[in-house]
Amino acid sequence: MHKQTLPLLIFLLLAFIVACTPDAAPTPRPVDDDDDGDRPRTEEVEPTRAVEPTVAVDTAAAIQGRWSYTEAVDENFSASYSYFFEDGELSFEGYPPRFWSGNYEVVEESSEQIVLSLTNMDEEGEPLDDRLMTIDINSDGTLLIDGQGSYASLTTAATQTPESYIEHEPPPESLTVSAADFPTLPSVPSRPLVLMDHVGGAAKAVALSGDVAFAGEGLRVTAVSLTNPTTPTVLGRSKPLGGVVRLLALYLDAAYVVAEPGWIDVLDVSNPAQIRRIAQLSIEGEVQSMVVMGDFLYTTAVADDKTTLTAWDISGMVTAVPTATITLPTISPTRLTTTGELLIVSQSERIDIFDITQPGQPTLVGEISSFDGFAVNPALPLADGRLLLANEFFHQFNIANPAAVEAINSAPLGDFLTGVDSPRGGGFVTMVGDTAVVIDRGSYFAPAGASRLWAIDTATAEPTAQLVAELPFTANAVTFQGTLAVVAHERGLSLLDLANAASPAVLSELVWRSSVDLGNEMAGFAVGSTSPSQLFSFDLSDLETRHSFLSLQTPNRFSDVYQNTQFIIDPDRGLIQLDVTNPTMPQETAVIDPKSNTLHLAGQWLDTTGDGLQTFEPNDDGILEQIAVCEECYEGAIHKILVTGPDTLHLIGPDGIYIVGVAGPGWLVPHSFLPADFPVLDGVVRWRENATYYLGTECRFAQADCAESTLWALHTLRAHEPEVKNGLTVPGNARKLVLFEGLLWVMTVDGRFIPHILTDPFAPQMLGKGIQLPLDTTLIQTEVVGDRLFISHPDTGILVYQMAEE
Repeated sequence: MHKQTLPLLIFLLLAFIVACTPDAAPTPRPVDDDDDGDRPRTEEVEPTRAVEPTVAVDTAAAIQGRWSYTEAVDENFSASYSYFFEDGELSFEGYPPRFWSGNYEVVEESSEQIVLSLTNMDEEGEPLDDRLMTIDINSDGTLLIDGQGSYASLTTAATQTPESYIEHEPPPESLTVSAADFPTLPSVPSRPLVLMDHVGGAAKAVALSGDVAFAGEGLRVTAVSLTNPTTPTVLGRSKPLGGVVRLLALYLDAAYVVAEPGWIDVLDVSNPAQIRRIAQLSIEGEVQSMVVMGDFLYTTAVADDKTTLTAWDISGMVTAVPTATITLPTISPTRLTTTGELLIVSQSERIDIFDITQPGQPTLVGEISSFDGFAVNPALPLADGRLLLANEFFHQFNIANPAAVEAINSAPLGDFLTGVDSPRGGGFVTMVGDTAVVIDRGSYFAPAGASRLWAIDTATAEPTAQLVAELPFTANAVTFQGTLAVVAHERGLSLLDLANAASPAVLSELVWRSSVDLGNEMAGFAVGSTSPSQLFSFDLSDLETRHSFLSLQTPNRFSDVYQNTQFIIDPDRGLIQLDVTNPTMPQETAVIDPKSNTLHLAGQWLDTTGDGLQTFEPNDDGILEQIAVCEECYEGAIHKILVTGPDTLHLIGPDGIYIVGVAGPGWLVPHSFLPADFPVLDGVVRWRENATYYLGTECRFAQADCAESTLWALHTLRAHEPEVKNGLTVPGNARKLVLFEGLLWVMTVDGRFIPHILTDPFAPQMLGKGIQLPLDTTLIQTEVVGDRLFISHPDTGILVYQMAEE
């Protein structure tokens, strides 16, 4: 821990103000009583002491910045929470992982308490209810937020330093160099990264044309024959597009695909074995949904804080002519369906109904704005005038007269209303006789978990949703053909037979990516029945290459291997142990510690963080057991363990670097602390130069428009006493570092991958050339094998890059 004095100064300032408040007549102040900014009321503030005021205070300004709090949940687990307040914008990050953000406005303020109105809140794409937040200012300068605390300032503050720690001085301001000051270096040849190959990825969209399904496969569109649903066969694939395929709609021999922001790709699918792109259509904003009816494509997109519905004439196939654009009343997510004469726009807590008998000019003819649930999913219009919708509830409406819609009935999906279960996220509906079948998207709250299949008898006046099956995947999209359901999920496609709604059958599963044993100590990643390309083949006789192959095979945050045992940090389940005797078929052995969030392997000993710095060792059965824990080695949540010397670990934390000495297996000693004025998020070591690089930012996790981050270069010849040699301001919300081909690459949350030359290892210089990755996140896995850089994410699959030839 490290000492700083600002919380004490804040406390003394607040105490001084309280001491200087007059007990004369109360001073009125305007408070907006209806959030319209126009009608203030007068609120009286009780007097305190009869002393003439000498200082005015803006208490709300005192909460600006980042505040953190850690509490013990039980004897084995601690939780960490962090709020960031900045000029009316608020974000929350927690471990176990959770992130939400929104806006705030001060509605009540005193020297001891602030009340905020929170609006426009969003958690991983799902809107949250507006509410009030109460912040009490404690006497020691910490905050009590909604009754929880005490939150200490990470921006300016903190706590007492243990006697066992030596606190290092932060780098002087003069070391900070603006990225704008670095010109492109003409002496360095421009060799940008090139995407060489791609396998796998999530299926997020699917559409049917006869007995052929077209589905997203990471960055590609894949055609699958369903002639025999028990053995679906891949017919062909497109080349990788500019991003993950999110939406897909078919028109004649064309597929309209949303994969890259600002564009709709038009693919010729007349020959499924040779899918090719024939056009790109520009569109403003983020496309949320689209559907084709006749010669028209209907889209909803969000741009400039508004959602628009647009009708496009696509009779020219490679052109799209907008014929109407309508601004919708909300900016919530949307889903589109159509009956041919009606266009249904599902939104959170609202459904708009448009007449499209004149297809180029949709006309609003009805709306539904009073029903339970928040999740947004496509509604199913029926020929008898009913409209079915599955959010957290199953709903039936009568829309025979769209101008006078009637609610028929509803039923909750599960028992969450009684606290027995968590709410479901709703999903996709079809009819089998009088029975509505719902395939949901998993839990309403992340992680979604497995999808469930529900059956509802719609002929009864008070229907009940019956849980029929729990499915072995999370459904992203579903299309139906009679009683056949084609489900797109994180691994590929699954085909379900719904003929017996009470007992559905899984007919087959088509997995996009598989691990293949190539013999002679070789393995690779294949697509379907094809053999792995040379780029996706790995020599397992080389230990580092074997480690990389095993890491890429299993989604994880961190991975390491000891003999035939692999240890991974699963994003949702913590420390997992696997048997990799057969490298292409890992077998989970045990969940070792659900609280662990990082790992470091030294021989057979494994160190993790989560609830103290723990050391594990295999027991006689080969299963890890804890042999030691250092509770004083760090505070807060650790982002990564970095080995910087033979006897030194650097623990990357939200307020700096905790330096720990390793005197032997399980003998971990806190040594010193290097404070940072920004949350440190990642680090890499360049051993030959005794250089270590750290990256961090004050930006919120998903803030794509953040201006800058900080890159540190440290001299770590004496790793327990590192010296900060340089600081560099890098553009964007940067959160990940990669060393590849002699360059230091910085990755931002909007997908920029920016190289820095290391001619002087302690003065990285940003090159003018970088690349745009096809995903907007830094929560990815990276592995370097020779001249190949592998980037893996569940949505994209595995991407392999190489430097372009000079």
